[in-house]
Amino acid sequence: MNQAPDAPHDPAVDQSIARVEEQFGLLINRVKASMRDRAERVYPGLQPVGYKVLSTVVRAGRLQSGALSEMLMTDKSIISRTVKYLEQVGLITREPDPLDGRSSYVVPTAIAVERMDAVRLDDQEMLYDRLRGWDSGDVERLATLLHMLNESVPLGGSAASRELAREVDSAPESEAVGSR
Repeated sequence: MNQAPDAPHDPAVDQSIARVEEQFGLLINRVKASMRDRAERVYPGLQPVGYKVLSTVVRAGRLQSGALSEMLMTDKSIISRTVKYLEQVGLITREPDPLDGRSSYVVPTAIAVERMDAVRLDDQEMLYDRLRGWDSGDVERLATLLHMLNESVPLGGSAASRELAREVDSAPESEAVGSR
């Protein structure tokens, strides 16, 4: 499947790759708009970075800020300000780390889990409604191709953040959100 590094490039393949790149650009723009919309549905005025932080904490159940910063490949100061805001609006709480009194865990509140679940279910319903109109073979091909792409794209950040991201991504839904 892979070409040798010095193999000649097929112009038709390059043209198809350019179309994929264009479609990814459109998809990224839609995802950004969707993130803004989701954030607003969770809490009026919530910014996309807040939504990203909150959704990660809801999936994980609880995290230390440092781990959250690594997972999201975001500066610790941004995480700190975002966590402070989410705490002020009642979407997360902090629990002291019993093993390290200087550290604490960021934990989603029940209302945050409830709101995130509602947004996720609404979006999931929309996705299912749209893809149910497709041929089942096309849906399966899309899933396979997305899997292949995800496997071929390296995760950024440190080895620890990549491992933590894999653990959260692979955790079953009931386990990933902690004790609801």
